[in-house]
Amino acid sequence: MAFRIRSSAVFSVLALLVFLWGCRGSEKQGWTVQEGDLALTETLHLVEGPDFYFGEIYNVAVDDTGRIYVADGPAGHVKVITPDGTPQDTIGRPGEGPGEFQRPFRLGLTSEDSLYVMDSRSVSVFSPEGAFAYSFLVQGGTGLPRNMMIPPETPGAFFAYLPFPQAASKATARTVIRHLGSDGEVGDTLFAVRSRQVNPDGQSFPFSRRPSFSLGPEGAFHHAWNDSLRVTTYSQTGERQRVVEIPFDPVPVSPDERKAALSDRSKDERAALQEHVPDTKPAFEHFLVDDEGRYWFGRPTETPDSTAWWMAQPDEQWVGTTTLPSDVQIMTVRNGRAYGRTTTDAGAPALVRYTVNVSK
Repeated sequence: MAFRIRSSAVFSVLALLVFLWGCRGSEKQGWTVQEGDLALTETLHLVEGPDFYFGEIYNVAVDDTGRIYVADGPAGHVKVITPDGTPQDTIGRPGEGPGEFQRPFRLGLTSEDSLYVMDSRSVSVFSPEGAFAYSFLVQGGTGLPRNMMIPPETPGAFFAYLPFPQAASKATARTVIRHLGSDGEVGDTLFAVRSRQVNPDGQSFPFSRRPSFSLGPEGAFHHAWNDSLRVTTYSQTGERQRVVEIPFDPVPVSPDERKAALSDRSKDERAALQEHVPDTKPAFEHFLVDDEGRYWFGRPTETPDSTAWWMAQPDEQWVGTTTLPSDVQIMTVRNGRAYGRTTTDAGAPALVRYTVNVSK
């Protein structure tokens, strides 16, 4: 009799665990993923001409009027494009003086359309008319600044600092978010997350995982580690607000892809990196939050020449998807339009814009 009671008790516990696990799975699987219900219709494809060219498109920003700003790193300036796709002006030039850049690579706009331009050493601020206002340094003992986020109201900017190379291979290496005021004063760390995966020698390897950040329309930070479609939201004071996780099927790394990804490395580098290459591709390569608070993921597919773009509405647990060529990277989405970069058949950079249509 005692044995039967214990067996029954064990069975009850197991049944309860299975039930709880099933509830957990049901909650996670509560998402609806609609393939093809996201349509992107191209409305602009701007390439070089007799008097105009892109050296390389590093970043894109769009103001309230639909005017497009393009950070052209090799050209050392920001290109200004009218809403109808006409090259209008340039802001800045190569150099180290006021309003000059060393390969600008990140842009941001305030709610009043003041333009922030980040290069390898500093941030320069311009008025909506394109006049230089002031600049401040972003380097120092904090780390390497790699992302800039401009809040709608708070003066200054928020930056994601990667660890210095000598610390990047340590297990404790963290990417930190800090605020810099317009006077260049660095604030305390708001929150810290894992940094990009590297091997013990500090080398990055193919298909490694890394953190991504995006500022939402409400001024909150959205962080995603690209081993999953899990997005954590933080307030501007660093408090965790919520976590959203979207189910997905991992995409395996084929033997040919593994071989091709290491083909440009030396024999010694291949030997050092081979064991670190994951069996699956990252859950996403690109991540951003649009002006309606929707999450956009550029996801790998089983074919290297295409990218699956997922647009997720977190409050409704709904995802619409579409597929674009892998050389298309969407960089910002505003007012129902997606802006990004691609390449021509000849390999030249091009600016693209799409109208976003959702069939829900």
